[in-house]
Amino acid sequence: TLVSPLARCLWCLTALQRLHFADCWLGDCGLSILLPHLSGGLPKLSHLSLARNRLSDVRLIAALLQGRAAFQKRRGVAPLVILDLSWNPGLAPSHPSSGDVHGNLLEVVCEALRAGLALRTMRLRSMRLRGQALRPLLQHLSTQARQRQVGFPSKMHNLVSISLEGNPVAPDLVLTISQVLKQL
Repeated sequence: TLVSPLARCLWCLTALQRLHFADCWLGDCGLSILLPHLSGGLPKLSHLSLARNRLSDVRLIAALLQGRAAFQKRRGVAPLVILDLSWNPGLAPSHPSSGDVHGNLLEVVCEALRAGLALRTMRLRSMRLRGQALRPLLQHLSTQARQRQVGFPSKMHNLVSISLEGNPVAPDLVLTISQVLKQL
């Protein structure tokens, strides 16, 4: 594949701001090859699209987001304005209550946000996410909103928008998430 030669070139592209890998069919193997650059390199990267890439290993997303959070803490690193994981239904838990070995995607995102990941917009369109899978995100956002209301300083919580179109999620849950985001 062309992923390995691309990965070798990325070390030189420190000013790169946008990477759109939508429809590239990277798969988990391709993402694992690019992971060192996406998580701990490319200091100006602000837009990352991994949409429609047949991704299924949530651990890779965890490594990406945790690495990016640590990288952002070192200062001089751009926040992620957009992270698009849409149309990768393999990242969604197969059963809402299952102890999926790969973990829950939204739990992974919340852990990265708590670790300091600066992220403004997250796109999770057509992922087959169900209401139960969104619970960790709603709990995290609600906690952040309550802390803000009682005067605790915000921990760089920049999340402004989450796109959930195309998921079998009740409209009232989407509305609740939207309302909580507005409180932050």
